[in-house]
Amino acid sequence: MIDFLKRKRPAGDAKTTHEIFQLRKEIVEKGLFTENFMTNMFFLNLVKSGLKLKEYDWLINFIKNYRHLITDKYRESTTELSYAYLHFEKGNFEQSLSHVSKVKYEDNFYNLEVRNITARIYYETDRFDLLSDFINSYRMYLSKNRSLTEKDLNYHSLFLRHFSKLFRIKELKKYYKLDVLSVQVNKKDFANRTWVCEKINELEK
Repeated sequence: MIDFLKRKRPAGDAKTTHEIFQLRKEIVEKGLFTENFMTNMFFLNLVKSGLKLKEYDWLINFIKNYRHLITDKYRESTTELSYAYLHFEKGNFEQSLSHVSKVKYEDNFYNLEVRNITARIYYETDRFDLLSDFINSYRMYLSKNRSLTEKDLNYHSLFLRHFSKLFRIKELKKYYKLDVLSVQVNKKDFANRTWVCEKINELEK
């Protein structure tokens, strides 16, 4: 049912997000997962969909009470990344960064997620002195990592392209360039496009 909703409904549709969250929540609360086991991706996707709906209290309890069901290899990193997502959405950027620092680079997914959220934390906290070098490191990881899928490469490369422009506009206060950037970000989907659009809107005010 979850896969069906993802395929048939538009990306970012609020009704779809709510329905998918409720389905995942029901799976958890009714213990419908198999063999007392939960995949790290199911766990993280549930956290992400819950955050879109601001279900903070439920998610805090979920992370605490169900983390033990994640396989040992991914348990710590998945838990820390979940808390990093949660604190980021609540505006607790230092706490988010603290949890990010504890995520192990298990594979490309975790590596990319850590780099992406770290870049956004630096932006939110105006750490412009760190961002240029960090963006270069992020970009180099994408260009040299031959094991990345084409989808992941494009998804994060587009994020970096638009994020770099956004960061420079904010740093240099060249707000007149926002109109062009606003048009560009709506052409194709990329990592955390909704967040980038929100930051553009904030600078336009």
